Amino acid sequence: MTYKINGFIDIHSILTNERKLGGVIEASVIRLRTGEEYNNPVITNIDFFGGTFYSLGFIADNGDHMIVNVSDISKITEPTHKKIHEMNNKVYKAEKLSEKNSYLKKLCDLNKGVYIKTFINEVKLLVEDIGVENINKEIDIDFLQKNKKIVKIA
Repeated sequence: MTYKINGFIDIHSILTNERKLGGVIEASVIRLRTGEEYNNPVITNIDFFGGTFYSLGFIADNGDHMIVNVSDISKITEPTHKKIHEMNNKVYKAEKLSEKNSYLKKLCDLNKGVYIKTFINEVKLLVEDIGVENINKEIDIDFLQKNKKIVKIA
């Protein structure tokens, strides 16, 4: 699921709807006006006021957390919406996998034995996002494989 990003509005939309869409926004390079380059940055935040975007937050592949004014950005190369398991930024990938595994575990523990459609859909989205191979061993997602009856509420 790699989708090209066309601008700051796309970045804002994806970040705002992260829970529904999953994934992250990763670029191959962000170059600042000063000439500094950051490889495989993952964009984590974009701030705007009244339709004007003014700052961008990202995490570089060396773990540096940066917040820069958009006027200080010279170029963002190949910004792409990717699944977490497709990321090249290993530092943020590990952080995000841990976060998503923790959320998936809580979600499965809270809904144990209750397989309603919204729960199943959210679990499927999380599994697709982090990849089956990256799911912690203590998280039981066997119910996705079985043909259990899904209870539909209203």
